[in-house]
Amino acid sequence: MTHARATAKLVFLDMDGVLNTRESMRRARVENIYPPENPFFYTVDVGCVHRLRDVVVTAGAKLVITSSWRHSGLHPVIHALEWAGWHRPPIIGHTSFDELLRGHQIEAWLKGFDEKVEKYAILDDDADMLPAQEPFFIHVKYGLSAGGFLNEHAERLKELLR
Repeated sequence: MTHARATAKLVFLDMDGVLNTRESMRRARVENIYPPENPFFYTVDVGCVHRLRDVVVTAGAKLVITSSWRHSGLHPVIHALEWAGWHRPPIIGHTSFDELLRGHQIEAWLKGFDEKVEKYAILDDDADMLPAQEPFFIHVKYGLSAGGFLNEHAERLKELLR
């Protein structure tokens, strides 16, 4: 008897410029509002987090962190997302620091993943992806100044994970 491998839907997630905005960072500084247990003063925009959460939960997707925040481990990411109202975000890991370009980091992570990847998407405000990743890439352009993860990005993510 053969067993089918589990399949996964994944979202490779950058934080800065995607889940925070210039305004959310300004408010955090001015009002001293930061997620708890956050020694590096990372912050997120609650609306951006809620939009992403709704799509990810509905699609049954998992998160892989590609953000520079991963240098501090996953705890600041988890605490920031929970602070914004996403209880137990489905984070399954982060990309390595071995490769220079984020696209190469994602490629290496996918090669080492045990499950079959049914679908995936990449959310980032930088465009250093590989040509083969372009169809799965949602470029949150000028994220820090343009509002981060917006409804238009959420709609595209729904399409990619459908």
